[in-house]
Amino acid sequence: VAHPEWRALAVGVYRLWRDGGYAIGALSAGLLADAFGLPISLFAVGGLTFLSGVITATVMYETHTVKIVR
Repeated sequence: VAHPEWRALAVGVYRLWRDGGYAIGALSAGLLADAFGLPISLFAVGGLTFLSGVITATVMYETHTVKIVR
């Protein structure tokens, strides 16, 4: 959870990488599909998605703890 003083910056940086990923990812997938075929392009996208999930699960940590009220 971002502190209110730098929340706008955090959202801006997030959107920069997210929107850039949409553009670069689509162009890269199209180039791969043209050069090697659609199955290779889909396999590459799936592999990168899996790899990013593994990196996130092993490197990132939760900063917001949830307290269960009973």
